[in-house]
Amino acid sequence: MIAMILFMKSVFTLFVATIVWVYWKYYGPQNFLWMSDIGLFLTLGAVWLESPLLISICICAFLAVELAWNLDFFVELITRRSMFGLAHYMFQPRHTLFLRSLSLFHVILPAIWLWLTISWGYDVHALAYAVPLLWIIFITTYFCTDHELNINWVFMPLLFHWKHVPMGMWFIFLLIGYPLLVCLSTHLIFARLF
Repeated sequence: MIAMILFMKSVFTLFVATIVWVYWKYYGPQNFLWMSDIGLFLTLGAVWLESPLLISICICAFLAVELAWNLDFFVELITRRSMFGLAHYMFQPRHTLFLRSLSLFHVILPAIWLWLTISWGYDVHALAYAVPLLWIIFITTYFCTDHELNINWVFMPLLFHWKHVPMGMWFIFLLIGYPLLVCLSTHLIFARLF
């Protein structure tokens, strides 16, 4: 049993290392500021440390985004129409099939989080860590990334020419609204279920 667990941890580590190497080469270091990538790295740490807190932070901060990505991906896979544009790049031939297949980690990540939460439980301290982590992610993304990449959607008004939504207002909405609307509701659901 211990050998099997160690094998699974090693395979997951190798998979994450492959993603890091390939993404760094094709997308550059800015790509690792996406919430999904940060969730992947936290999951790797959680698996090795067997940390319910790290998995709970992932669920609290990133589960909604991952579920939206999956919904977008499977809807476009079936209907050929994108709902949100989150997974649209998966159907663009300008990216190699191998590169796109690595992004299927979005499909398995929520399953891993739910499985580990069922196994380990949900740590009720997750919200207290998830919110500052998101603030760091949003602020770093805003100041350290190219606005055309629109990583974590911090540049939506600029990219889509929203005339009635100033950048500052949008950014404050992300800093306050995302934790209140997404993290708090996810936290309350999981704290009650587990």
